[in-house]
Amino acid sequence: MRRSHRAGSHVIGSAAFAATISACSLLTPLGGLSTGEDPISPEDAAPTGDASVASDATNAPDVSIDVDATVDAATRPNLHKNGTFETGCDFWGAYRSTLASESAYARSGAKSCRVCSDGSTFYSIDDGGHVDNPPVGSVFYAAMWVRKAPGYPVATKAFIMLRTFDNPPWKERDIVQSPHITLTDAWQRLEATLVVTQGQYVNVVGAGADGGCFLIDDVVLERVE
Repeated sequence: MRRSHRAGSHVIGSAAFAATISACSLLTPLGGLSTGEDPISPEDAAPTGDASVASDATNAPDVSIDVDATVDAATRPNLHKNGTFETGCDFWGAYRSTLASESAYARSGAKSCRVCSDGSTFYSIDDGGHVDNPPVGSVFYAAMWVRKAPGYPVATKAFIMLRTFDNPPWKERDIVQSPHITLTDAWQRLEATLVVTQGQYVNVVGAGADGGCFLIDDVVLERVE
C-alpha cells in the first residue's frame, strides 16, 4: 500500500533547503519542519510500519521556477484524485489528526475537509502520493486553499509540503514547503513547486503548525514540465 500517512509560489533548492534543515530539525518522517518547539524524536514520530525515517531532502538542485499561479486546470490538468472534497475526504490520510467532511464552509462547490490535531503540535492531511514514477527533471506545482475552521479549536498556522518518496521501504526524497501562514476567516492559497531528482511518488501534504483545526479545499497538483 502506497499511502505514507504523514503530510506566492515558493521553491526551495538544495542550498536553501539545507539551510532550512540546519535551523529547523525534522519533526517527523513526513519532513514536517520545526515550528520553534522541541523536535519530536524519530522513534516517537514514525508511524507503525515505516521502515525508515531518514530523509534525502537536500538532494534537490538549486533552481528558480516561475510558475504562473493563474494557470489552472483549464490549461494544465489537475492530477489530484480528490482536490475538491465533494465526496468527502476520500483518498486522503491523516497524520496525528482526524479528517471530517465539512459542508458548512467551502471555497468552491459544497464541501471542504476539516483537519483537526489529535493534540500534537505538528499534524497533517496527506494524499499518500498520486503520481507514480515521476521522471527525473520533471517539475510539479501544488496549491491548496486553507482557512480557520469556525466552531472548532483554532489553528493559527498552516503550510503546504510537496515531496517525493519511495515505498517500500518508506523514505522521503525531494521536498519543498511553503512559508507558514497565519490563518484567518478568509480562504488563503498555499503553493509549492518541486523539481524531481529522485523518488517513486509525488505527494501533497497540508500541515498545521500549532494544533487546532483548519479547513482545506481546492487542492491542485499539476505537472509544469
